[in-house]
Amino acid sequence: MRDVLPKGYYEQIINKEDFNEPRPVIDNPKYEEFEFLTETEINALSNDDYMKYSETLNDIFLLNPIRSSVYYEQLENDAYEKAIELEEDNCSDDGIDVDDY
Repeated sequence: MRDVLPKGYYEQIINKEDFNEPRPVIDNPKYEEFEFLTETEINALSNDDYMKYSETLNDIFLLNPIRSSVYYEQLENDAYEKAIELEEDNCSDDGIDVDDY
């Protein structure tokens, strides 16, 4: 409570006998922010790294199912975008320029 109470607050306490017992020190654990990977980054992982990533990902999705749906939707959108780009590259390689207008 050092950030909430002013310095020297202990002298202002009237019933100091209530505070003679040792109190537990609560240390808030620092959690590492999970970084979501793209499909390309996932494909570059080794088997062990992939297993660790998928286990952590499953744990996170159990706690937050909405985040799971957003993540998988983004992966689907990336795959769809990649397929469209490959299709455009294949069409432009034919040497035939087609104007839709």
